[in-house]
Amino acid sequence: WMPPKRSETTSHSLIDRLKRNFRGLNRRFLQSHKLRRKHSENHRPGQTDTLLYSVIQGEWTPGGGHRYLEETVQELLELGEAKSARPFVYGVPSVLDDESDWREFLEYSLDSKGGVYPMSYATLSEFREIRSWMSQRMAALREWLQKAPDGWARFRDWDLLPLINGEIADLGSQLERGLLMHLASRKAFDEIRPKGLLLKDEVYPHGRILIAAARTSGVRTFSLQHGSIYPTHWCYLMDPEAEGLARPPLPDLFGVYGSAIADLLANRNGFPSEILRVVGARRFQELDRMRPSQEFVDLKAEGKPLVLVAGQLHQDMPKVYSWLFTLAEQNPNLNFVFKPHPRDKEGVDSIQSRCTRLGNARMFVGPIGDILPTVDLVVSCHSTVLLEAVWLGIGGISVLVSGEPAADWQEKAGLLKIARSREELTAAFEALSKGELFSHEARETSKTYLEEYLGYSKVGDPGTLKGILQPAAP
Repeated sequence: WMPPKRSETTSHSLIDRLKRNFRGLNRRFLQSHKLRRKHSENHRPGQTDTLLYSVIQGEWTPGGGHRYLEETVQELLELGEAKSARPFVYGVPSVLDDESDWREFLEYSLDSKGGVYPMSYATLSEFREIRSWMSQRMAALREWLQKAPDGWARFRDWDLLPLINGEIADLGSQLERGLLMHLASRKAFDEIRPKGLLLKDEVYPHGRILIAAARTSGVRTFSLQHGSIYPTHWCYLMDPEAEGLARPPLPDLFGVYGSAIADLLANRNGFPSEILRVVGARRFQELDRMRPSQEFVDLKAEGKPLVLVAGQLHQDMPKVYSWLFTLAEQNPNLNFVFKPHPRDKEGVDSIQSRCTRLGNARMFVGPIGDILPTVDLVVSCHSTVLLEAVWLGIGGISVLVSGEPAADWQEKAGLLKIARSREELTAAFEALSKGELFSHEARETSKTYLEEYLGYSKVGDPGTLKGILQPAAP
């Protein structure tokens, strides 16, 4: 057990801490092992004709399919590349009181989708070993910091040492969870022996943990691009020689959207070209099948251009929303729909309140497919929704308010403008009102971009995926 902090030495805080620890142990070990027994068929050994595909909380669509991988999973089954497919449910349950969302996600993944829950392979003895090791390392780190020379963590007039000390506990917790999931996932792979593991690209640490665990167990991995590629993003600056958990290896095969992406990764980022496969943006097939809800069909029938403002989590969204609400007030000839990010719980009330004060603005929290086919312009900081708009031939404005450079693809997409300030955003809307935002040349550029960067012609060709789960020829 981790000792309480000095500020938590009262009996009340100690009891609360013990309760949280017990709750965590119960959810991570007792409940998970009970679920494994209940769904023993999902975990039976020797599923050599089964494809596992990773899923985390938030990746099931309202219709029940995987938000990023569903198209590929179904195509692989139709091609006979695997006889069955099961989700590999990644995650460590929270120790917080409210676990209703997690429980709902887990029940759907295991009951309805026949998923594998690797957390159920973790043992309490492994957890204790990891926690003991982690506690020793964190204590050594704190001791080292205490002995650091005065001013060691001072930048200009700020002493950052209290901030660093405050982050150590969170660092230990993250490492603890990562190690536990790596060990548990390895045991699950060893037991089930699947034909392969499919996952979206390893942008986040859990993807790298899964690839490292699968590689250690001898399970073939196929990673699939799921959004736009930022060539300078840390997740694409890979070391082909890396092995293990600390420096995770590359997947056996990395499926990218278009030939330009393959060239970019191989020539600029050192990816071994032999693991790259151009497969097209297959998940975008779903976009072509979308049918708007009657609400937005009726809104479109009003005859005003329809602007979708799609939220994001990693930018200064209050500033962006403020700019867009001002533009909504100034442009009564346009209809605005504000769609906050699904995990942006704090911004919903503010957006709803401001929308109710305007006659040409409303908030929407449903599936993006209910509105996107009716939209004339998408404004967002979120690269994926902008990419989807370009795929459908819809113009977009990428709002960059944090000083970051535009991604390469945004410079080449044709049907995309970049706004870094209120003034640039206002100018774009003035051009929109005049029908001058996107030229004929921009639309032609977009067609070229769709082929080179999104593999447009590859998407409708099922043969593109043939053999991706087979080991490479010696």
